[in-house]
Amino acid sequence: MTFQKRLELHDRIQEYLLYVFDCAGYPCEPYGIESGRGLKIHKELVGCKNHTAIHVRHQPDKVVVKDGKAIFIDIKTQSRYDTENFSVELASYETCRSLEKIDCEVLYIFNKTKKIPYDLHACHVKNVVFRHINEKPDWTVKGSRTPFGLVYKNDPYIKPITEFFENVTFPNFIAKLPGQQNLNDIITQLGGAPNE
Repeated sequence: MTFQKRLELHDRIQEYLLYVFDCAGYPCEPYGIESGRGLKIHKELVGCKNHTAIHVRHQPDKVVVKDGKAIFIDIKTQSRYDTENFSVELASYETCRSLEKIDCEVLYIFNKTKKIPYDLHACHVKNVVFRHINEKPDWTVKGSRTPFGLVYKNDPYIKPITEFFENVTFPNFIAKLPGQQNLNDIITQLGGAPNE
């Protein structure tokens, strides 16, 4: 999958999640480099290697508000589905961990497929365990070519979003869904959504 195709998939997954949170009555908004004027300096930031630029580039994608507190969400779009691991850029991980160190709550959301409902899974960044870290990726292969870690897809702390949202992070999430029994109803509704 080309970089442009991966960006398009990332945008579709974000659109889907915004719909889910909207149905649940939780405000969810873009955050970090993807909001406002951030995109105008993205190319310049890519060439910067200092900690400030890295921190700005790898801020979480979204912030959602629920029950009087805000939670960061970072969508880690996956373009390969034939492996047993998710991949995470180390710079992204370190930025999210720095937020957790000042008591921010940060979630990773991973996709296991490229079609709605994307078989989305979630976990707290603080629980991530890398089974392998590649500090010097092969520059001849596709990808961001930056250091990354591999996370085992079946680790017990990574749960389907339905289970994670309803039982871990968003208590009473089902009750807040207008006219819905659970998130699977929303997933079914979106089965024919545009941009698939």
